[in-house]
Amino acid sequence: MTRATVNGWLLPEIARAEADGVLVILASHHSTTAMDRRAAEFGDVVPDAMDPREIEVLVARHPQVIAWIVGHNHDNRVRMIAGADAAHPGYWEIMTSAIADWPEQARFLELVDNGNGTLSIFGTLVDYATETCMERRYRRLSLLDYLSGWVPEYSKAPQDSNVELVVALPAGAADAVSAATGYDRIESETTLRGMP
Repeated sequence: MTRATVNGWLLPEIARAEADGVLVILASHHSTTAMDRRAAEFGDVVPDAMDPREIEVLVARHPQVIAWIVGHNHDNRVRMIAGADAAHPGYWEIMTSAIADWPEQARFLELVDNGNGTLSIFGTLVDYATETCMERRYRRLSLLDYLSGWVPEYSKAPQDSNVELVVALPAGAADAVSAATGYDRIESETTLRGMP
C-alpha cells in the first residue's frame, strides 16, 4: 500500500468514521503480512510503498477500528494487532480460507454488544452445501489435493477457527452501538448449530 493511499484515503476515511461516531471494519484482499512493496514479482521496491508494520501501527492508533477482514493466503487465521495502550487497544485481523482450496469455508461474522463496555465479534466457519454431484466431486478433488500434499497445510489451529473476539467498545461509538437494532440472539449459536 502506498503512502499516498494511506494518507490520502485510508486515514481520512477512518477519521470521518470517528467523527460520525461509528465503528470501522476494514476489508482488503491482502493482509499486511502479504503486502509486497515491490513492483511485480521481482521488480524494484515502489518508492512510496509503506512498510506493512507501519500500516498496522497507524491503523491500531484508531480505537474505532475493531477488525480488518483479509484473504489472499487461502487460510483461516486470526491475530490481534496490538495498539499502544488501553485507549488505543488495536484491532483483530480475520483471515478466512478460500472456497478454491481445502477446507473451502466461508465465515459468518456477528457483532454483539456485551452490555459491559465490550463488543464480541463472533466468527463462525461454514462449509458450503454439497447438494449436487458437481459440488460433491469438487469437494472430493479439493480434499485429494490437500491429502496428497499438493497444497500447504492450512487452517489447523483451533484459535483460527470458530472464535469470539472481544474488543473494548470505543467511547466515540457507544451511542451508535446502543442505537443499533438487530437480533436478540446470536445466530451462530442458534441457527447455525443445526446446519450439517
